[in-house]
Amino acid sequence: MSRTLSLAIALLLAAPAAAVDETGAELAALAIGVAPFETVAPPGYTVPELATPLAARILARGVGRTVAPATLAADPIAEPSAERVVGLAREHDLDAIVVGRVTRLGERASLDVRLRDGRTGAIAGTYVAELPVQGDAELALEQLASQLVSGALALAHLAPATPAPASDPEPAVPPPPGRASTREARASGLSLDKFDGSEPFSIRSDELEASEGQGQRTLIFRRGVEARQGDLLLRTARLEATYPEGAKHPSQLVALGGVEINQGDRAARCQRADYVRSEERIVCRGDAVLRDGDDELRGESIVFDLAGRRVTVEGGTQVAMTPTRSEREPRSGPLGELAEGGPVRIRADQLEATEEAGGARRIRFEGSVEVAQEDLVLYAREIEVLYPPGAREPETLVATGDVRVLQPGREARCDRAVYHAGQRRVECAGRASLRKDGDTVTGETIDFDLASERLVVSGGTRLTLAPRGSGEPATP
Repeated sequence: MSRTLSLAIALLLAAPAAAVDETGAELAALAIGVAPFETVAPPGYTVPELATPLAARILARGVGRTVAPATLAADPIAEPSAERVVGLAREHDLDAIVVGRVTRLGERASLDVRLRDGRTGAIAGTYVAELPVQGDAELALEQLASQLVSGALALAHLAPATPAPASDPEPAVPPPPGRASTREARASGLSLDKFDGSEPFSIRSDELEASEGQGQRTLIFRRGVEARQGDLLLRTARLEATYPEGAKHPSQLVALGGVEINQGDRAARCQRADYVRSEERIVCRGDAVLRDGDDELRGESIVFDLAGRRVTVEGGTQVAMTPTRSEREPRSGPLGELAEGGPVRIRADQLEATEEAGGARRIRFEGSVEVAQEDLVLYAREIEVLYPPGAREPETLVATGDVRVLQPGREARCDRAVYHAGQRRVECAGRASLRKDGDTVTGETIDFDLASERLVVSGGTRLTLAPRGSGEPATP
């Protein structure tokens, strides 16, 4: 189950590891260009020139360098091609370029601007403001400048520091030489299993919206969102990150729509994933699935408790495990005889997996537990599987509450059954009984030695033999 916990950490690492922090150094490293805005107005009406004053307000917010419309010398086009944006960014050594359109609406003007990534030319954010044609537009321009600077800082933090792979649909443009890049990847420092948290972190999306209000900053990534760190990849339709004022880490992350987290041959999928930093908890809701190779775990929701190193699955838990070729050979382990057959399927109302500080692990299935493999079925109210530190094979399995083991021609019952893997021994205690071909043996405990096929019954032993025809043996 350590690999399941690894997927929990994978979800956490799909979050921005450092918030957009408007320090003087970060602002001073930014370079933003503002292109002339396209204008739309009825005949006989004029449109105010807003690109130049907007560039001045962006510079006033502490940005290291702002290239004004007159210097950028771009065409007044609201939607230039990605290639044109990348070319301008290279020519003027820019991190981002602002393009837009001003539309005259009576006595007001509607300003629709887009922040374009200088590295790829992609749209990183769309912002709309209305201003008076005659009158004070200072407040609206200040708010718009603040949003654009936040969006540019988000790009600087989240864009990868190295060119994208050739298979990526967008061209990768490395930072210009001679100037320190503000796109250095942030590392979370949190890792489990084989994951390397020091790998560069990046987020790609078709759109990015940055906003500030009520003492917090919100970044919203939309359409084709991909967050990558090392061999971890998160895909979703929308990713929203909320940062309290002055915070360096998001307080909350919400991924919505077709959420997928992949690491090697492991994958988690759900419709919504919520991460609350103060609780150190991730909740995947809506047809949640964890897959590891051919093994699969399903439930309505999967809760990852990162602080307690615990995974809980609720809402009709289903586990399907397919033994590998080597696992199909006889081996020790809980239900060791089952492992010689085909896939194992487990159903329960809830699953909880916990990894302790020393590395020991336990998996608990609760509520109408059913374990099936081929023609053998085990029922219990609760089953707990215990793993020693570092072990892939469990050491002990404990089934409690109306325990029944069914196989054609035989049935065993008791209140509590304990399987000891090292000894290949099963202890059934509490109203224990074994029925085979109509014969029944009962006692307080029944001890099965699977290696020697020896059976020991103790505590009020009773043997009941079913009637048989002449010459038919009576063996329980």
